[in-house]
Amino acid sequence: MYVDHITLQDLIKYQGVKCEVLQGYYYDGNRDIRIRDEVKKLFELRLKYKKEGNPLQENIKLILNSIYGKTILSPIESKITIVNDKDAIRYAIRNYNHIVKFEGLDGSDKTIFKLTKSICRHFNFCPLGVNILSMSKRIMCEVFCTAEDMGLQIFYQDCDSMHIFNEDIPKLAAEFKKRYGRELIGKNLGQFHSDFAEITPGKQSLAYKSIFCGKKTYIDLLTNDLNEVAFHARCKGVNSK
Repeated sequence: MYVDHITLQDLIKYQGVKCEVLQGYYYDGNRDIRIRDEVKKLFELRLKYKKEGNPLQENIKLILNSIYGKTILSPIESKITIVNDKDAIRYAIRNYNHIVKFEGLDGSDKTIFKLTKSICRHFNFCPLGVNILSMSKRIMCEVFCTAEDMGLQIFYQDCDSMHIFNEDIPKLAAEFKKRYGRELIGKNLGQFHSDFAEITPGKQSLAYKSIFCGKKTYIDLLTNDLNEVAFHARCKGVNSK
């Protein structure tokens, strides 16, 4: 099993794991934590745009979400090139050492080539990407394990959310503050807040009924103090329209 220092600490803390280190890499210098400042800048910028109703906030969200993926990107070993049919033979002659396959595109005058791509210049930043993933798991473990230790019922949990009784949230937040010295509820980095859209602005929505079909596949019937109703549905991979 391969883990970084964050996951190892959490395995010992939350699972009581006993382990033997067979081999590993370590850094004897200072850790470069400048990425924290950049993420904080982007996060605050997104909050600003979101408050203004500016759709640019979605772009900032994508940038934030892509930091993990780009830093731990696997080598890209192939590429696709589309050329005009009249240039296909010349292209094949010039690139025959790298061509895996090619075929004509039906109903067009184009040929599509799949070629091998050298990974000599491939670069990623795995130490950072691994730490991002492990820290995201730690953030969730802190909340999940606190709720479980308190005997609170968790109906559904995902990589960044969970469904619990609304009346249990203050108790969970109080215990979380006692354990970790941080506020659980809020809209800052590392904090949690309701993901349900407000049916009427200023009126918090709660799930009156929920159906969980599987991972990332569920629907909530929402209501509020005005007895308005709406649906909150998630079905990963299926267009909401």
